[in-house]
Amino acid sequence: MTKKPETTEKIINAAISLFILKGVDGATMESIAENASVSKKTLYKYFPGKELIMETITDNFLDNIVNLSTVKYSNSLDFKIHLREVIRSRVKAFTSEEYIESAKLIVTEMMKGANFTEEQINKFASFEESFKNWIEDAQRDGKITNSLDSEKINKQFHSLLKGEVYYPVLYGMKENTKENMLVALEDLYTAFIKFYCEN
Repeated sequence: MTKKPETTEKIINAAISLFILKGVDGATMESIAENASVSKKTLYKYFPGKELIMETITDNFLDNIVNLSTVKYSNSLDFKIHLREVIRSRVKAFTSEEYIESAKLIVTEMMKGANFTEEQINKFASFEESFKNWIEDAQRDGKITNSLDSEKINKQFHSLLKGEVYYPVLYGMKENTKENMLVALEDLYTAFIKFYCEN
C-alpha cells in the first residue's frame, strides 16, 4: 500500500492532540483512528503501534526545526541584516504552532522517562551546530569581535533564545503573537550586537 501524505498527516495530527490530552499511554489506537477519521485497518497499515507514531512525531519535530533554521554565513550580505534574518528564522522555528504542540508533547513524555534515539539527538545537535559554524565564519570576517569562542557564544545565545521565546511560549507565560515575537526578535538582536559585536 502506498502511504498517502495527507492520511499520514491526519493520523499524526490526531495523535498529537490525543497524546497531549491523555498521554501516550492513555490514548488508544482505536481513539487515534476515530480522531483521524480513518479505519483501524488503515491506521495499522500506516502505523503498527503508538511507539512508531510517537517516533514519527519526534522525527518530524526535529526535521522542521533543522530545516527552518539551517543557516550559512555570507560576507556579501550586510551583516546586521543577515544577523536579524538568522535570529528571525530561529524565533520562527521555536514558535510555529506545529512546533509548540509537538514540543509540549515531547517534553511531557521525556519527563515520564522517554528518550531520544541517537539519530534524533544528532538531528537536534545539527540545529545548534549550524549556528556555531555561522558564528565562526562571522568571527573570521571580523564581524563578531567578542573574545569568547564560538561554542560559548552559541550556547549563550541559545540559552537566551529559549529564555526569551521557547519556554515562555511553551508554558503559556507569553502569548505567541506576531507583536510579541517581533519584540523578542529585537531584544535578541540588540543583545547579540551589544555582547558580541561591540567589543
